[in-house]
Amino acid sequence: MSDRLILVTNDDGINAPGILKLAKAASAFGEVYVVAPRTEKSGVSRGFTYKSSVFAEEYDIGIEGVKAYVTDGTPTDCVRIGVNSLLPRKPDLVLSGVNDGYNISSDILYSATVAAGLEAAFWGIRSVCFSKMGDESDEIVDRYLAELIEKYMDKDPGRGRTWNVNFPACSLSALKGIMEDMKMSDDDFYKDRYQRTDHEDGRIELRLIQGRNWDVSSGTDVYAVTNGYISIGPVNCVR
Repeated sequence: MSDRLILVTNDDGINAPGILKLAKAASAFGEVYVVAPRTEKSGVSRGFTYKSSVFAEEYDIGIEGVKAYVTDGTPTDCVRIGVNSLLPRKPDLVLSGVNDGYNISSDILYSATVAAGLEAAFWGIRSVCFSKMGDESDEIVDRYLAELIEKYMDKDPGRGRTWNVNFPACSLSALKGIMEDMKMSDDDFYKDRYQRTDHEDGRIELRLIQGRNWDVSSGTDVYAVTNGYISIGPVNCVR
């Protein structure tokens, strides 16, 4: 094993199947520490704790040789406290995911998975974020996860950027290949609306009804995954 120190985190929570896959795959490339939220923290973007304490405790993640901590913070908190306190030194690499759900197009602006990678970039650490769409992607994840960690862990995405990898929702046999250097789609992706319910006590209940436009430009992350390709590209907080 190399002397590379790797921090693994996610936004689905420390017991999510995706983070276990990622930590196991990462352990082939260095010493792995996991610092992850106790519960799901999807959609919190770069939010972090600064007016109160973040609590962390050791956690048995069930992977030999991998030390883990669970926290009550956000994924950004996990990177910050991992880098600055919990790990024995500054890590060489931060891996985030494997998220259950794409992180593409405008989703990236809200994604706590990608936020963890961007926080690593803020501290000058190489990072790679991984996302998939449901169980359909699992065969592809199992086949390509370690290979993509190895390829991108030493590849520079550019200052302030993280690598963003999305596995398409199809079987391994249906996978058409890998599209690299994909840009974040800036097409009109969201078709969200809110269902309104007026309650007798004066409260207005607003429930998000999600909608997406999948008909987007070629050369983008959305185009890649919807056409059966693994999408890989560098992103920062806006592009």
